[in-house]
Amino acid sequence: MFKQLQLENLFQNMMILNLPKPVFLAVFIALITFSCSNGQQDTNATQTFTAEEQTDTISQHIAIAPEDSLTLKALLQKARMEQWDTLPREELISEVAKHFLRTRYVAGSLEQPGEERLVINLQGLDCTTYLENVLAISKIISNKAFSFPDFSQQLTNIRYREGKIEEYPSRLHYFTDWLHDNIEKGNIDLVKLSELAEPLEKQINFMTQHTGSYEKLSDTAFISAIQAQEAEINGRDVFYLPQEKIHLAENLISSGDIIAITTSIPGLDVMHVGLAIKENNKLHLIHASSSLKEVVISEKSLANFVKSNKNMNGIIVARARI
Repeated sequence: MFKQLQLENLFQNMMILNLPKPVFLAVFIALITFSCSNGQQDTNATQTFTAEEQTDTISQHIAIAPEDSLTLKALLQKARMEQWDTLPREELISEVAKHFLRTRYVAGSLEQPGEERLVINLQGLDCTTYLENVLAISKIISNKAFSFPDFSQQLTNIRYREGKIEEYPSRLHYFTDWLHDNIEKGNIDLVKLSELAEPLEKQINFMTQHTGSYEKLSDTAFISAIQAQEAEINGRDVFYLPQEKIHLAENLISSGDIIAITTSIPGLDVMHVGLAIKENNKLHLIHASSSLKEVVISEKSLANFVKSNKNMNGIIVARARI
């Protein structure tokens, strides 16, 4: 059971986050419910509530735990105090990225039962959710918009096709599709790697060839939608930098750049993502590592990191517009 002082502290933390009224009330009521329970509920359980954007009459479903609100609040307070909004793009993204070092790796956090909703989990990250959260937080800091609605709006815009949460297929599942959609939305640009880049020539169909690995693909309508998306992806020209040429392009890659690691796995375009970071004048990868089970900076250089995995065959590089 929460003590009165604990509830007061949580109340103050939520006030600082500047949550919109519907969100504030839903979260606070949930916390009171926890305090009145007999201890059978998990205080780390994700709560679901409806957040109605002040600038939009459409309700947006969000799944978030109280701990994530506090994590975001602490990060934004630190950013404001240390004036991260005045930093150059590469330094800002690097600071946000390093803030999550040692955060535990959790796979599949977006795969929630029921209707599609915006999942915010800053306590456990996979490689894609780590990247998306870092970019969304960096963007709102750059815009001097230190509020929960701004963060959730940015995360939605990055994660979903055309920035709209609809059903499962509206989430950007294939990373080359993620790149294409975020270029169209003005969130990123591809880094031009001159004559070093080569066409990525392969058929993308991993999801529809492995429907048993995706619970939501038990719905045949979703399979049809994903098949249509795969056809669109296969109709685009995609270029990548082969692993043996990465060391030749290091001067073209900056800290904070998005690194999408392409793969030789049949039907799949990208198997891992992270951010470039310069350490001792060498290019490394900061990422949520499934093998080390936390967010880390690679011990090996980016080029050697890619070479060390038999399923990795190159990279695509993009740069956030911040």
